[in-house]
Amino acid sequence: MPRYVVLAHHTTPFHYDLMLEHGDVLATWSFDQPPGRDGQACRRIKDHRKVYLEYEGEISGGRGWVERWDEGTYEGAIGEDAAEAEFSGGKLAGRWRVVRVEEPDAWELRQAAARRSQIRNPRSQRNPRSQRGLRPQPKP
Repeated sequence: MPRYVVLAHHTTPFHYDLMLEHGDVLATWSFDQPPGRDGQACRRIKDHRKVYLEYEGEISGGRGWVERWDEGTYEGAIGEDAAEAEFSGGKLAGRWRVVRVEEPDAWELRQAAARRSQIRNPRSQRNPRSQRGLRPQPKP
């Protein structure tokens, strides 16, 4: 089953990336807030390498650092103008759609089955598997 990850980017501006494993890459959408609200705006950004499914740490060029906010598996399909996924993760759960609402990169997260879609523990800002907190850790 394909995997997904949501990375919190501790950089300027602070944001979250939802990354869905799709073939040899991660299809990626960027959010200002943690994904999980019906009608939430996002934007499609370039595909990322699959190494980011497991990565936490410094961003190249001293631009900040990333931490896993959520991770898990999904079932679904990714197309050019929409992606639909049934998430099984630590925080995201249920069926969600990411759909293009404008050209070139304006997208929106929508609940595909409202009664089943939820975000577990939405106030929790930390993935229990994460090796970092929300504050930068001093370098050894």
